[in-house]
Amino acid sequence: MTYEMHITSADPAWARFNIFLTLVGYDAHGVQCAVQTAEDRVRDVDATGRTPMAVPAGGKGATRKVKIAIGDCARAEAFVSVVAHSLPHSTRVDPSAEFEATLTAFAGGRELFSHNYVVNPWGGLSIAGLGLNG
Repeated sequence: MTYEMHITSADPAWARFNIFLTLVGYDAHGVQCAVQTAEDRVRDVDATGRTPMAVPAGGKGATRKVKIAIGDCARAEAFVSVVAHSLPHSTRVDPSAEFEATLTAFAGGRELFSHNYVVNPWGGLSIAGLGLNG
């Protein structure tokens, strides 16, 4: 079975984060049979240590999406790291609010789940060993 996954967010703060995705596939006997990684890195920071808010491809308000897929496997595990590349635009908590990113997984073209995760503006998001079973 083919497994696919993507993570998206339309929040402007999403432009500050590097995104790393890994899918590990296993055969029916539990032996690793595939590994695929994908990353989407933001541009370097300016002299203030902050990344200027980039306009996503597709224009203002467009969603930045990172995708990954692996081939024929019985099951898969997903690993997601959303890592802050720069500081929030403010050191005050209120304007540096948490925001949501949506992780969606598919098996054989069928959606397994679509879940909103909270991204911390300082610490990002980490998901390890999320089981995907078609």
